[in-house]
Parts: sequence; structure tokens; C-alpha cells
Amino acid sequence: MEKNIDQVQKSKPGKGKCIIGCGCGCLTLLTILVAAGILGGIYLIRIYEKWQADFSQLGFHKIIEQQAIIVSQDIQEPTLFCGQFVNIDENITTNVAIIAQKATINGSIEGDLYFIGQHLQIQAGATIKGNLNVLCQLVSGSGDVKGEITGSYQVLKIDQKATK
Repeated sequence: MEKNIDQVQKSKPGKGKCIIGCGCGCLTLLTILVAAGILGGIYLIRIYEKWQADFSQLGFHKIIEQQAIIVSQDIQEPTLFCGQFVNIDENITTNVAIIAQKATINGSIEGDLYFIGQHLQIQAGATIKGNLNVLCQLVSGSGDVKGEITGSYQVLKIDQKATK
């Protein structure tokens, strides 16, 4: 019986060291993840600010920032729209730049369209009379793009009947 008590007492200190060691390891990992998240956020903010500065040099001095943007009136000066979702439902007589996760074009744009985001959708009946410059994953739709499509994209699904 004495051997069992000695074995139990000897095993307790070892378990305590394991718990302390695991706690320190988890705390270190958590600290690394938080630091990486902060640094990643700072990096993304700097990229976003660089895009805004680049568009400002192209003449986009009017900036509209909101979560969801619906353009339902004519825009007459070059405008940068920044949001999660941007819908252009009206005819626009100037250049437009969009930084968004998804943008949908329902109206017409007489100037150039610059898009940075995930998905640009050009609906049937929509027209982009100028060039389309994109940095995105997907450009889709059956609208009309009269100018050149340039930039970087993974998938281009524009109905060829409508595109010239």
C-alpha cells in the first residue's frame, strides 16, 4: 500500500509542470496570433490608403465611403466609391472608381471604370463606354463594354454577344 501512495505523490508534481508549460505555450501562441492580426490590419490599411492616393492622382478627389452604396443620381465629377457593396443604378457621365467586395452596374458609365474588389457584375442593359480596369477575382454579366478590359482578374464571364 505504501508503494501506491508514493506513486500518486510522485505523479502530482509532474502534472502541474505540464499544465504550466501548456499554459505558457498557449499564451505565447495567442500573443503571436494577436500580433499577426494587428500587423495584418495595419498592412491592409496602408494598401487601402495607397489605392486612395493612386486614385487621387488620377483625379478622383470626391470619395464616398459607406457600407452599402446605391448610386441613383448622375455623378458629374470623377468619384471614388468605397464600401462593401456598390450598386450603380443611374447613368454616369464621368470616370468612376470602386473599391468594394461586390459592385453591380445597372446603368451606363460614359467614362472609364476602375474596380478593385472581389466581384464586378455588369447587368444586361448596362454600358461602360470607356475602358474597364480591374483588380478582382470575377468579372461577369451580359452588359456592354465598349472600351478595353485591362488589369488582373481570375475569371472573365462577359456575354460575348453584348461586348464589342
